[in-house]
Amino acid sequence: MKRNLAEIKEQVFCGIRAAGQGSYKRRLPPENAIRLLEAARLGLVRYMEENEPSEDIWRMLSQMEECLLHYHAARRCLERALEVSGRRAKKDLKKIALLKEYEGKWKSLILNPTQLKALGDFLEERLNVAPFDRSLKWTRLWLEENKIEHPEEVIEGIRANGAYNDFQVLANLVKG
Repeated sequence: MKRNLAEIKEQVFCGIRAAGQGSYKRRLPPENAIRLLEAARLGLVRYMEENEPSEDIWRMLSQMEECLLHYHAARRCLERALEVSGRRAKKDLKKIALLKEYEGKWKSLILNPTQLKALGDFLEERLNVAPFDRSLKWTRLWLEENKIEHPEEVIEGIRANGAYNDFQVLANLVKG
């Protein structure tokens, strides 16, 4: 089994590298990275089904979930790692708090990472040809065209995250 775990660890690191994300304000990784990350996550889950889950496995699983923007799952996995280790380092507690913060931000946006990326692509296209008008006109149009449920709640979430016009949505929320 050690060889399999070594292969899984290599998959984890390849997926993280391919995602090209920093640890702050992550965004949806490229499609090839998503495939690598999901394969690594599946490998970790299968490994845990066959073996006693260790702190390291839970931490790697937390990293996978975080890279995939599944902050709730990432937080739960890190909490499990701390339970298994019996330690509660200050660094880990700060990470849990950060994951909770990101979890709340994504929840308030209502849009999932794929939808946010699509909104960003739409805004880039529109803002390159249309004059900037300090409104959420293009964001509202995208919400309408994509039949997003509760568009006013999405707008409230966007504003709660500091974006009050289309340019700010693109610069602050999509690109971070």
